[in-house]
Amino acid sequence: MKSPIRYLDSHTASLKHLKSIIPKGSITHSYLFFSGEVELSLAESQRFICAHTNNEAIYEFWDCALNDSGLLYEIVKAKQFSDMFNKRIFHILQDHWLAYKDPYVRSALFFILNKLSDTGKISSGNFNESALNPLSLARLKTFKTKNFHLQIDKNKDLISACKEQKNADFYLFPMGQFNYSFFEHGKNVGPEETTLAHKQLGQEIIEITDKKWILLYKKHKEVFNIYKEQRIVMIDKFGKLTKQPPQCEEIIVTNF
Repeated sequence: MKSPIRYLDSHTASLKHLKSIIPKGSITHSYLFFSGEVELSLAESQRFICAHTNNEAIYEFWDCALNDSGLLYEIVKAKQFSDMFNKRIFHILQDHWLAYKDPYVRSALFFILNKLSDTGKISSGNFNESALNPLSLARLKTFKTKNFHLQIDKNKDLISACKEQKNADFYLFPMGQFNYSFFEHGKNVGPEETTLAHKQLGQEIIEITDKKWILLYKKHKEVFNIYKEQRIVMIDKFGKLTKQPPQCEEIIVTNF
């Protein structure tokens, strides 16, 4: 299933292999939820997904989309919104979209800014209207899903949230791009962004031994170092397993 929003570091190439290791009917708790391409596709193919976020802006958009995507579509298509699809207003809205009082208006702006930003981020990025097109609008209007539950873990770190889920068959961590986090402290980030200490988090995840877990990363040499004692497979851009590092696009790490 295509997500109504986009994420440039999504892990869609890993889906074929994920479906081979996550059985139908199993329960997967996924963390760091944002655009949902992986989670929605797994849910559509008869896996039960509980997606977690501790980010209220992300939770609000998805809660509105799950409850009434048609209303979101109508707001986005309204004339007063379509008049804002220009570069000058775009940059103003990046700074002020959360100031609107109505959650559906904020969520409509979340959608629009995601589509108009060349990075897919809501509060940053340069103006590029190519992704806001009839297909993306239709995808929002008709958005429905099944076998999918959304949960907000307020004021909880990722590992603590994991430990509360006793019914999980798998933990899934779509991590995107690895970074060393050297300059994250004090960095300005949008309210929809989550900063991670990837190496520290990796050490904590490795210590989870009572559940099966899966990490998804874009190719990065440090991932191979941190998880050298775990099972690692490389995925090429066509979604096929590869043993050739130059062809690797995504990395799947598991403890099983």
